[in-house]
Amino acid sequence: MFRNAGALELTFFGKSILATVLLVLAAMQVLAIGVARGWIGNASPNIRTQATKLHHFQGYAGLMIILFVAYNCVFVLGLPKTGPVRVIAHALLGVTVLLLVMGKIMIVRVFTHYYTRLPLLGVLLLAAVTALWITGAGWYFLNQGFS
Repeated sequence: MFRNAGALELTFFGKSILATVLLVLAAMQVLAIGVARGWIGNASPNIRTQATKLHHFQGYAGLMIILFVAYNCVFVLGLPKTGPVRVIAHALLGVTVLLLVMGKIMIVRVFTHYYTRLPLLGVLLLAAVTALWITGAGWYFLNQGFS
């Protein structure tokens, strides 16, 4: 697909930076909803409302990052047919993240009677994003650096 090695390197670097932003957003998501639901700290109702709004905004931003990175993985770089275990695990984790995000959206928008399952899905999503970062951006930064 790529004829220019520099463009390929830029794609990997950009995806790694966005994945790092996503990991930070995911961790902040857990903290924001913890404050919003009263699990972390003793915040006033106004602060809890602001934390809920922050959680929603971060969710929309995270979804945009996930879709952009997934598009680049699938359509720009191509799906792995074979390769190292890390690449296959990374692809499976990417699908897992997409399924967890879709599950959360479906519960919030359609299947509201499963609303009590959202904290579990949120923690699983953070774990999946962390594992995805380790097998993708973490590996890239460890082997390629920031140069």
